[in-house]
Amino acid sequence: MARLSAMMSVAQAGLTRLPPEQERLRPLERLATGLRIHRAGDDAAGLAIAERLTATLRARGAIGRGLNEAIGRVQQADDGLGRIAELLQQGRELALAAANGSLGDSDRAGLQQGLRTLIDQIDATAAGTQLFGHSLLSAPRTSGLTPTLDEVFGQTGRTLSLSSGLRPLAYLPAGMRNVQVEIDALGADDDLQVFTPDGRHVLGTGLHDIGWRQNGIGTAAQLEGQVMLRALGFEAGARLEAGALLDGRSGFVDPGPPGGVPASLMSTSLGGMTLGYSGDGDHHDGTPDDGQVSGPWRRETLTVGEVTQPLLLMVTGAGRFEARASWSDAQEVGRTIDRSRLEVLLQADPGQPAQRLSLEVLPADSGSLGLAGVGLASREAAEASLAALDRAIGRVSQHRGRFGALHGRLERALDLGESASSTALAARGRILDADMAAELGTLTRQQVLTRASQALRSQAAALPRQVLGALLGAGSGTS
Repeated sequence: MARLSAMMSVAQAGLTRLPPEQERLRPLERLATGLRIHRAGDDAAGLAIAERLTATLRARGAIGRGLNEAIGRVQQADDGLGRIAELLQQGRELALAAANGSLGDSDRAGLQQGLRTLIDQIDATAAGTQLFGHSLLSAPRTSGLTPTLDEVFGQTGRTLSLSSGLRPLAYLPAGMRNVQVEIDALGADDDLQVFTPDGRHVLGTGLHDIGWRQNGIGTAAQLEGQVMLRALGFEAGARLEAGALLDGRSGFVDPGPPGGVPASLMSTSLGGMTLGYSGDGDHHDGTPDDGQVSGPWRRETLTVGEVTQPLLLMVTGAGRFEARASWSDAQEVGRTIDRSRLEVLLQADPGQPAQRLSLEVLPADSGSLGLAGVGLASREAAEASLAALDRAIGRVSQHRGRFGALHGRLERALDLGESASSTALAARGRILDADMAAELGTLTRQQVLTRASQALRSQAAALPRQVLGALLGAGSGTS
């Protein structure tokens, strides 16, 4: 009986040492996942620290992607500056050729056209060097107090009664497509005029026209001082450039009934866009340039397939007219939001203030480089243009130096973030990851205890039968 009691005690002791079912499964769970902490009950403090480290790691991943995007943005801007620098060098060569006293006016006119083409390419490069919808080389364009075309008319296809004068009627932002503007002068001479913000007169009538004269404008200085104002959407220091003007005196195409567009409109090209123009009716009716029009000469038409750079639309005259406009893909024009700096996140750890780095926009379009008034019409103008081109080349070199320094800083920030991420990942691993050797030892110990307990139970269950058999055997022997 003493042996039986001892075996039962050992079996009970083994059973009390066995962990509960959940505790028995935890080593298997840890071995299967490789994690020590699966729920707050495993280690509440460790889980809180690990969650903060996880937030840091995920934030650094997003920041790293943003830094890579910023590096690509800066590299693309530097490539664009390289192309602009080459165009400026070509323009300088043209200015040197035009400064030669042996050239005639016709020779300089050809060089002037070549220079204007190069400037158009500079503007297209500055505006087109974009990544993720932003350019670091193009200054933000605003319309000042001049409303955009869609703001004036409210909806496409609408007809309004408006007053002519010297104030720009509408601003056409880049991106607007399928633009068509028709005016009906209603008997008085009201003329369509189109300018670029830097002062290029693209199409319309020259300053000799009565539409300008009856408003007190007869010289370029008067136009620049009274019309080409920054508040009206022109660039600061805009100068009149009318060398490539599509003058309405050169022809007239009857637009036909309202809403119709003839296939043979006169056309001119600028910066990759084509503008169609009916011409000035007052120069082709029975009494040219008298300020009065009638019949088909009352109506003038403008079309633009796609606006690739901003345009300012005016209607000069001294009366009222009816206008109809249609368009597609109108673009918003920022007036109050400052987009001259783009910010990139460098750090955003939980509980810490965010650290940012600004990517400054360094405009390299012709207006920002001081090339708005360059020309090669005379030897003196060529020499002045040469000096302006030299300054522009120097400014582009400065921009490239600043972009180079910014690129280096972004690279260092990216390397620092990757190093910090590796450190945080290791720290989180030490908290969350399971000790595989220890967990395997625990699991083996549990299995040994379980098997030993099962063996003791079997022995304890068999012991009464063995004792009973021994007693019965002993009794039969004595009898």
